Formats: sequence, structure tokens, C-alpha cells
Amino acid sequence: WGGLDANRATDNYPSKLNPSHGSCTHTNKEIINFWEVDLEKEYFIDHIKVLGRNDNDGAAKRINGATLLVDGRTVGGFVYKNQNEPFVFPLNGLKGRVVRIVRTNEYLTLCEVQVMVNHEFEPDESDVEPIKQDQPNLASSAKVTSTSSMFGVAAGLINDGNVESNFFRGSCFFAGPAQNGNWVKLDLEKETKVGSIAVYPRLDYYAYEAINGAEVRAGDHLCGAINYQAGKL
Repeated sequence: WGGLDANRATDNYPSKLNPSHGSCTHTNKEIINFWEVDLEKEYFIDHIKVLGRNDNDGAAKRINGATLLVDGRTVGGFVYKNQNEPFVFPLNGLKGRVVRIVRTNEYLTLCEVQVMVNHEFEPDESDVEPIKQDQPNLASSAKVTSTSSMFGVAAGLINDGNVESNFFRGSCFFAGPAQNGNWVKLDLEKETKVGSIAVYPRLDYYAYEAINGAEVRAGDHLCGAINYQAGKL
């Protein structure tokens, strides 16, 4: 839009946050608007910092609701607070190459995007997702029930094999309010030894905060409580 091309978001001028100063990128207003950078090879990403415009609060808040993706997978959502506050997404060594920011049905203006990598990061076995390990997924064939659901989403979405964390991509479950708390149960139909349990929260908004403290149980055994950390299971 207006000749404000994509390269301006990586021109290393983080103090120029007014599009009229020539250091911001600005899309047209289409159904899907995105900005993308290819790092040319995979890196272990420590965090991503995004600076929007700060010249107009009404225009600056258009970024609210945008999503951040790494290699096509949602890793964060933009929640606008004020035009002077940057967006920082800790990823704690998440491996990736292509970073994309998407905003639907609205202009997308970015004044600086910084992808900070950790060249000294050495992943261990705990950093390899269970779905990428040579282990059977017992949940895939389990019968799923829940206290409630919202927006017509079925509880069975939690074991559909799709770990996409953007609710609007149709593979996340959302429970409604419940007086005595919410639960989701997977019935394996017979007693089975469980090696580990992986939970993928919604990440396109700050909804992941709601899952903090949730208990994970196998039968009567308390496996632990969820303590969300970006980029970590």
C-alpha cells in the first residue's frame, strides 16, 4: 500500500514507527493480509519482537487479532494494549525458518520485526515433540467427553492429530463456563501404560493463560499441572 514494501519491516530502524518516515511496511486491506520473512535456513529461535506504528492509536490497534506463524504453524497472537508497547513472543529455542504475520480483513502495518536466534542452543530429548517421535499416540483412538462445549466445536477435536493452535483453523476445542470447573476426558477403553502426555493449547490469542494450572490425570494418578511456556510442551 502506498509503496511501503515488505523490506521496510527489517531495515533495522526500530525507532522509526511512523509510516510517513519511510520505515514501515503497509499492506492493502484484503481478506488475507500477510508479511513474511524467510531466514534461508532453520534456526533455534529465542524470541520474536514486533513493533507496530505509533503515530495514530486508531490505526495502530488494527494489528489486534493478527497471528504469528513459524513454518506455517501458529505460535502466537497479537493483543493490542497501546501504540508504544512492542509485541514480544518468547519461543525458547523453537526451530524454524519462515516467519509469517497474518491479519484478516484489515490493513497490516509493521515497522520492525526482529527474529532473535540462539546459536548456542542445544536441544535435548525433551525438546522433541512426542508426535515426531517413534511412539504410538494412544489418544488418537480414544473416546472423548467433556463438561461442555462452545461455538459448536466437538470435544473430539482434541485428538484429531492436528496440532494447529489457531482456534479459527478448526482444530481446537473450547469448553463453556461450568460451575465446578471444566474437564475433558479421553477413555482408552482399557488400562494401558502411559509414557507421556502432551497438551497443545490455543495460541492465536492469550487464551493459553486460561489453561495454566489445569491438572492432568491418568486414572486416579495426578501427572501434574500445566505451566505454559512458549515454545515448550
